[in-house]
Amino acid sequence: MLVVGCRAETPTLRPAETFTFSAQPISFSPPPKPWEAEGQLSGGLRGVHYVKRGGVGEAIDIADWYDVSGRLRRVELAALAETDPNFETFDFEHALRKAWPRTEKPYSALETEVATDISNALNRARQARQQRDYATVREQVQAAQSAADRLHFSFEEVIDRALFRPETTSDPSRYKFTGRRDTRVAGAPAVTLDFTIELPEGRRYLRKVYTFHNDHLFIAEFIGLKDTMPLFDQVVSSISFPQ
Repeated sequence: MLVVGCRAETPTLRPAETFTFSAQPISFSPPPKPWEAEGQLSGGLRGVHYVKRGGVGEAIDIADWYDVSGRLRRVELAALAETDPNFETFDFEHALRKAWPRTEKPYSALETEVATDISNALNRARQARQQRDYATVREQVQAAQSAADRLHFSFEEVIDRALFRPETTSDPSRYKFTGRRDTRVAGAPAVTLDFTIELPEGRRYLRKVYTFHNDHLFIAEFIGLKDTMPLFDQVVSSISFPQ
């Protein structure tokens, strides 16, 4: 019951769900109705986008930042290892192309070293396959897997590149930075950024939370009214990382 003069309580979240945007699952309790989920596949993000129906354009996003996780090749190399290398089919070549490491703008010297080792092993596997030397193909794919297992990132290595900067938008003058704080989410290191945005329909509040677990950077984002922000904070507080 709403009591005059008291702030309404934050709505109860839905039961927790587990999402597999990437190799590292993430669990959290989604916002309740009238919030509705949509896909989130833009801006280098893979996750879920919630919109408050009948509202003023408020939204909550929870997503994996693919610029980091997309550099890991363990899943792709595991799929390659399970693919028949028979030269008479195209399946292996297709899986080989997917397993090739990214090399642009590396985060660390280790990433460059690992990418070079993976590339060299996959080149040797391709050459061996052309000669129908399937034992060497398997040996070199295993070598690529061993190299990929050495790659790990730290929060400090990846966070600066991921942070939102108003100057990258079409109208930076709309944004006002209001604060940054270091925190933790589900025991993992995290950074929270706060902004206000001046829009024709009025002021909106933007909060971005960046957290890192198991070589994956997740970004939680809220845009909307100030009174709705506690709901977003409640969603972020519900986050956990299943093994």
